[in-house]
Amino acid sequence: MAICNLSKSGIIGIGILSGKKIIENEPSDGASTPAGFRLIKIYFSDIRFFGDTDKIINESIAEKKQKGINYILRDIYNLTNNIITFQEMRDNNCTISTQGAVSKISSDKYIRLLELIRSR
Repeated sequence: MAICNLSKSGIIGIGILSGKKIIENEPSDGASTPAGFRLIKIYFSDIRFFGDTDKIINESIAEKKQKGINYILRDIYNLTNNIITFQEMRDNNCTISTQGAVSKISSDKYIRLLELIRSR
């Protein structure tokens, strides 16, 4: 079984948002959405993950679900490995909103956050 700490939260990578689209119907890959939530597909022009993404096989959610929860947990572990946690950001006085954008933080906090990113 993969060991995965699902209680960690923070930044798994950085990217440049290039667009977004609201999806009106359920996706065809087997994913589901809780009642009251809208699916939004986000497009990035560039993205860099901090985790071990080379260990994640590119396949649909439906294919991953067929292989079982341990398979999915391994992907989550590899994606969140080397995460910049919100606690680490608090310790370095450069916290961002959990749904926020880096562009909305002060320049002094931005510099401290960049140092954490560079360390990855």
